[in-house]
Amino acid sequence: MNLNRFIIFLLLIVLSKSFFAQGWLYTSGNKIYKEDGTVFTGRGANVFDTRSCNAATAFSPNVEEVKRRIDELVDVWGADYMRLCLESYETLAGWQVHGLSVLEDTVYLNDIVEIIEHIGTKDSVYVLLSVWNDPSLDDMGWPTAETIETWRVLVPKLAQYPHVLFGVCNEPQSNSDGALDPDVWEAMNNTVAAIRVEEENASSPQQHIITVQGTRDWARYLGYYVDHPITAGGGTNIAYETHCYDHEDKFAERFINPSEHIPVVIGEFGPAVIGSTLYMTLEECQLMMDEAEYLQIPYTAWAFHQRCPPCLLVDSAGSGPGFGMTIVPTEWGELVMDQLLAKNCPTIRDFEANPDKVTNDVSAEVTISASITYEGGSITSATLDLSELGGGSEVSMSNAGDIYTAAHTIPAGFEAGIKKIYLTAMNNIGNERTKSIELQVVAPATEDLIIYIDNETLIEATWEFRGTLSEISSGAYEGSNHYQFDYEISNWYAGFGLNLINWQGDGFGYDFTGYDSLQLACRIDGPGSVYIILNDADNATGSDEVYLDDISDSYQKFTIPLSSFTGMSLNDIGEITVGLSGVQSGSGVFCIDDIRLKPLVSAVENDKTRKPSEFNLCQNYPNPFNHITEISYHVPFESKVKITLYDVSGKKVKILVDETKTKGNYRVKVDGSNLASGIYYYQLRTGKYTSVKKMALIK
Repeated sequence: MNLNRFIIFLLLIVLSKSFFAQGWLYTSGNKIYKEDGTVFTGRGANVFDTRSCNAATAFSPNVEEVKRRIDELVDVWGADYMRLCLESYETLAGWQVHGLSVLEDTVYLNDIVEIIEHIGTKDSVYVLLSVWNDPSLDDMGWPTAETIETWRVLVPKLAQYPHVLFGVCNEPQSNSDGALDPDVWEAMNNTVAAIRVEEENASSPQQHIITVQGTRDWARYLGYYVDHPITAGGGTNIAYETHCYDHEDKFAERFINPSEHIPVVIGEFGPAVIGSTLYMTLEECQLMMDEAEYLQIPYTAWAFHQRCPPCLLVDSAGSGPGFGMTIVPTEWGELVMDQLLAKNCPTIRDFEANPDKVTNDVSAEVTISASITYEGGSITSATLDLSELGGGSEVSMSNAGDIYTAAHTIPAGFEAGIKKIYLTAMNNIGNERTKSIELQVVAPATEDLIIYIDNETLIEATWEFRGTLSEISSGAYEGSNHYQFDYEISNWYAGFGLNLINWQGDGFGYDFTGYDSLQLACRIDGPGSVYIILNDADNATGSDEVYLDDISDSYQKFTIPLSSFTGMSLNDIGEITVGLSGVQSGSGVFCIDDIRLKPLVSAVENDKTRKPSEFNLCQNYPNPFNHITEISYHVPFESKVKITLYDVSGKKVKILVDETKTKGNYRVKVDGSNLASGIYYYQLRTGKYTSVKKMALIK
């Protein structure tokens, strides 16, 4: 390095320390560290550039709106870390005002720099700049030579900013078997090498943290990097980014195990629903955040937006892009906001009551336990509010290390219902966190088993036994609404099933079209397998049966998609039957419990976010879409419903729904095969209720 360049280098270090409220980050071992040597545990959300998940590309760029949302996320919600998603398209559709990449749009490049500089004014706030949607990425979402060109434009503009991390791309797709892991690794390594060269050319005072994304299944899998870390630029200051839209049983593979070996960041997560499949519950999101904080893993929730599900913000934008809209959190948003505001509070993990279901006919002792930690110091107290269980509001918990416990006896005759237990933990700096769990107190089972929809009785059971049975009895199992059948069968007909439980409709049938699946818990200790039969009310379309596989002698929960019943119509169910098959002679015990119908849940809005007495029109998903998209809506009572699709000029394109609907949740598909790319609006109208939302078709 010559003398002039060395002087410039020193000046840049001084300037970067003077103008920005953050120090440089670096990696060591399996963690990211701040300049002062403390572990970087940033937490926040995904935010968007001026394109705003394509909600704003039909409008002039609005940097002030992006900055306003960043202010809200940091100053009100308490975030100290965010992922800024850059969004570009190969060409502009006729309705788009802006959308080209930084290689073609210098105004867009300057907007990004202005946003980054605004974040730099926030004390100790960092941003991961992600090439989220970009024409340079290949069909599998991998970075290419053109992606490298994009970074060659971005890095010189941002090289001096210590609060910026670089995210190579968004989500490498598919590759579920890992056969292409080496190819993904090479594409990532090449991009990292190019970024390091640009940093050196721009006299960056230090290497920025660069995140490389998981090699499989939309950035989910980091295992390949454990044995094959990135080597470009000396392999330093590299973090490994996973996206976690998964149930709890996948957490170990997604981030827990890799974080033992390499620095991990969680770039996206949330209660995602794709089609009718729920990939992550709100409870699992809470558990993931707690686990990430315990492991000191930075994370950013998806998404600080009103139309890019799962959304943290309520869509109050009307037909516009949301400029200046009131920022109100969804239920998902409230969960994240509470977590961000509690960043200097204790972490409560593995909070449970054992057992979590008791009967009120005899006294029952319940043990409450939790793992409580605080990274910055110590826990000074942990108390329980047991007032809903007949106990005090400040019951102290004893501890052995991080494990805190307490016991409580629920008296006989206690009122049945769902009761909440509240745990409050306080740390040595006087901050506290409160979490709750539920415990179910139930009356002993009555004569009839009950099937539920959303905790409301749907049908009471009648009993139907067929064939030669030496002995069969029914009664309460473990004191709740379980039912137990002790069966002893002899000389049963080969190939015939044995119907044990039969729910009869009321003669008119039940409409299951607003529901996603039938759920139940059961176990069997003895020979036989279990089947479920649905029959329509008048046998016009027949019946169909589904067999439950791998039932063991301990309780298992089963979810049976209603789409599995293909032999009949779901809008007129008259009978549900549960029975045993494959037994001619033998004895055993069959138990069944918690039979429920699971309602359809919108990809955008969980049913819990709306009142059941209100109409509701959800944002279509996916949006934007290329070919097929789906609209979900809720009807609170029988009504004439009309949903109409309009183009951007207000011309009617087609009527999607025009019929009377009974109470329930519904979905309608929109096929854009014969439509031109552009903005469309869809309107739900029924009686006095009208709602309009916007969708974007991109081909």
